[in-house]
Amino acid sequence: MKGFLQVTSINTEYSRVVEIFRTNVSHASEANSITRNLRGHFPSCKINFDLDDCDRILRIEGRGCDINITSILEIVKAHHYDIELIMD
Repeated sequence: MKGFLQVTSINTEYSRVVEIFRTNVSHASEANSITRNLRGHFPSCKINFDLDDCDRILRIEGRGCDINITSILEIVKAHHYDIELIMD
């Protein structure tokens, strides 16, 4: 069609992504400490825990280029907690 631009691919580096992790963090004070640490490494990301969920979810939202899953896993494990990426 004349006058229309067809997009054939999306650059995921700049797309918003949400990564969800299962953890064993059980107290708000622990979650706050981990969240502060993660925000120091990923300041442009939204980071929060849902401790009411049975999987004690850690949710991190940001641009694809801003989220480093390996680093997130290492940071939480350094706090002596279990963490696992939930694949969709």
